[in-house]
Amino acid sequence: MEIVKSTVNASPFLGVFCVATDDVLLLPNRVEEKEVKNFKILDVEIFNVSVASSSLIGVFVAGLGKKFVLPYFTEKEEIEKFEDNGLEVISLHSSALGNLVALNENGGIASPLIGKKVVDKMQDFFGVEFLQKQVAGFDLPGAALTVTNKGFIVHPNIGKGEFSELEKFFRVNGSSTTLNYGDPFVGNDILANSKAAVVGANTSGHELIRVDEGLRGE
Repeated sequence: MEIVKSTVNASPFLGVFCVATDDVLLLPNRVEEKEVKNFKILDVEIFNVSVASSSLIGVFVAGLGKKFVLPYFTEKEEIEKFEDNGLEVISLHSSALGNLVALNENGGIASPLIGKKVVDKMQDFFGVEFLQKQVAGFDLPGAALTVTNKGFIVHPNIGKGEFSELEKFFRVNGSSTTLNYGDPFVGNDILANSKAAVVGANTSGHELIRVDEGLRGE
């Protein structure tokens, strides 16, 4: 799998500011062109958006393909920008959906902090089964886990039994690792899809090997 290192506006925490799927990359409204070039290995359409006038897209937004769930405080004009770009969106009564949700085309994991009605709406919207559970002992599946349609990487404190459950549920293999030289919340540090991955600039060589093992789909 092709993997490159990058920053977003000089920050190595790519997953805080951006969202990647197999079809789309969402970036904040202002990103340096030299950084945008690094993201082209994902081979997707790139759109610049905001949520509540914030650049923290990866914290607030979760998506699959061209479908995205947005927090209830997303402004009307911002929703219209998503839709004008050919994206399907719904606004839900929740906040940090990017930190609270992880999914691929086979299933989704939602934080126990999310209300059941919201989870039911996501299940209908994305068309996949959702489970509500912690990941590695944390209520932040989207921050502790990054999953694609080929593989996943997850917080290093995950137990063997839970790791096997993730492989069975998402129907892909994975690996546990840190990123950005020791951050266990890998979702904060990576943009990945079935084609490639971009990791935070501080990521070590050993961490890169673990990412490749988890996401290559073998």
